[in-house]
Amino acid sequence: MRFDNFRYRLTLLKWAKFQVKKILIIIFFPIFKHRLKNKDKIHLGCGDKIFEDFLNIDLWINGNILNSNFVPYDFSLDIPIDDGSVKFVYSCHTFEHIEAYEVTRVVAELYRILKPGGKVRLILPDLDSVLARYDCNPS
Repeated sequence: MRFDNFRYRLTLLKWAKFQVKKILIIIFFPIFKHRLKNKDKIHLGCGDKIFEDFLNIDLWINGNILNSNFVPYDFSLDIPIDDGSVKFVYSCHTFEHIEAYEVTRVVAELYRILKPGGKVRLILPDLDSVLARYDCNPS
């Protein structure tokens, strides 16, 4: 019982730290907003992998804050980029970490920011298992 209580507290603490970080990013986002200009390739959920020709967006900062191609932002809220302004979106092993209720909104945002003929490349560990996790109407 003690271990379960400890695990619960640890999980609660991690969740609280995560929420504080999201709030701080929302507050300080205007400082980084100028970095969104003139980028037609987006790397969502970049972690510590910064691509030079891309606008790299991630909730986790990992020391990337000084890189002019990085913007700290929670893209599950929205993607703060103009409609039809991006020709390519890349995301590797990120979508399996997005909550089920947020996936539809994020995909809709991807289509909103894409130029006509634009492409999205999502790399997932196992697409069938991820889709099954979000399937609201199993057959």
